[in-house]
Amino acid sequence: MLKSVGSGASGGGGITALTGDVTGSGTGSVATSVVQVNGAVVPTSAAYLASNSSKQLIAATAPVTSIVFSTGLTGGTISSTGTVTIDPTQSVAYSVAQNIGVALAANTSGDGLILADPTAATAANQRYSPRLNLQGQGWATTPVASQPVNWIIENQPIQGAANPSSILAFSSSVNGGAYTLNGQIGSGSNGAWNFFGPVIASNFRATGATVPTNGIYMSTANWLSFASNSTFRGSFDVNGNFTTIYGRGDLSKSVQVPVTGFSITIANNTRTLILDPAGTLASGTIALPVTPFDGMEIEVSSSQIVTALTTTSTQTIKNAPTSLAAGIGFKYIYHLANTTWYRKY
Repeated sequence: MLKSVGSGASGGGGITALTGDVTGSGTGSVATSVVQVNGAVVPTSAAYLASNSSKQLIAATAPVTSIVFSTGLTGGTISSTGTVTIDPTQSVAYSVAQNIGVALAANTSGDGLILADPTAATAANQRYSPRLNLQGQGWATTPVASQPVNWIIENQPIQGAANPSSILAFSSSVNGGAYTLNGQIGSGSNGAWNFFGPVIASNFRATGATVPTNGIYMSTANWLSFASNSTFRGSFDVNGNFTTIYGRGDLSKSVQVPVTGFSITIANNTRTLILDPAGTLASGTIALPVTPFDGMEIEVSSSQIVTALTTTSTQTIKNAPTSLAAGIGFKYIYHLANTTWYRKY
């Protein structure tokens, strides 16, 4: 039942105008397609029109206290001042792309999306940021099934003395497995980029002049230099000449213990062949590398005499040795242009 304190009149189009306060009792409802509210006086608990010009319908003393969204959100509230609050524990599944538009001043950086952990860190207890999870679906042919593949990006703080630091970590997971750290970027102006796997690039350039702990750098203009243990070790100069400040080892060496009549082919990746027989050998054959590269050098020495030595190659050999004296060897260098081995001593 509706009760009007005032007067009422029926207008055209089936509109009933009620003036004054209108109250209702009972459990029924009023069925109507349009309700017009005219009145700027704030009622005790109802809706009213703030002004005819603004056409703003305002709820007084929060007659509506909860709200349900068609997207699946529940538990939202409306305050007495009209503020809408959505339950932060709810999750929304969007099926269309979402756009965040933020108008920033020219040449100005500003936040568009913030993922933050507001809990303060304590000693030995750092608070990682919420992570950005990028998920795709990949096909596995052996189990014949689609499997989720994920990449996550997160800010991982690191405890420090005066100030903490952090790394931006990139990790991956396949089919719900544990995440593997694939790479990370350190904070600060000199933050290091670390990749835990091969780095593939069409070009790789070193431009910094600071000696790294272990790595390459440009010590002088157009010089590619090498360092280990924070110490310069060697470099290629502007003309491609290589310089090392310490000794050079040959881990490609091959030590053989032959007997009379031996036949040994020097491998393509071997620089030094050492013969260490038990005693003098009457004869033997040494074949130089089958597929040498331009400028390749090989050295041969023996701890014992080889009376009759045959040196062979699929390329031309200049001044091939016919014997070996104990403690005396020979060295060759290969010239690709005419496929010839030249003896150096």
